[in-house]
Amino acid sequence: MEKNIRIRVERRKIKNINMYLRPPYDEVLVTAPIRMPEAVIKKFIREKEPWIERNLERLSSREQKPFVKPDAATKKIYTERLNRLLPDMLSLWQSRLQVEVASWRLRVMKTCWGVCHTGKRTISFNTLLGAKSEECIEYIVLHELCHLLEPGHNKRFYSFMDAFMPDWRERKKKLNE
Repeated sequence: MEKNIRIRVERRKIKNINMYLRPPYDEVLVTAPIRMPEAVIKKFIREKEPWIERNLERLSSREQKPFVKPDAATKKIYTERLNRLLPDMLSLWQSRLQVEVASWRLRVMKTCWGVCHTGKRTISFNTLLGAKSEECIEYIVLHELCHLLEPGHNKRFYSFMDAFMPDWRERKKKLNE
């Protein structure tokens, strides 16, 4: 394994051993049950070396953009814009997909544009979407609503996306530029 990768082990009140890679991807965090023997933890890490190397290479090759939390005035502008746009978009797409959301909300998120909680039938939208074009916002609305038809990102999910918004890939690319 690469020499400059640090492995930090934390013991917690958990049942299973877990491994995490977090930006800036120069450290691997292993969380383990409090009473797990050291030998078991070391064996787990040795077995995961190929996974660590493969994913560190993949993740560190990505261009890292620092997350900048919007100031209060900017957040207010984004929130007001989304509160104007989202109700109509949600209504339109719920009708087309024949699904219904119990509620939705806005919150600042670091790593995603939206999250659908299928069991509760709720959606959280990233407040930073307020800076994006209407076509990009509409793409996220459809994406999250499609999760009510298919929770995972699989062939069935993407068939819904293709059927309802054939240009969704272009919109996604524009959103993430």
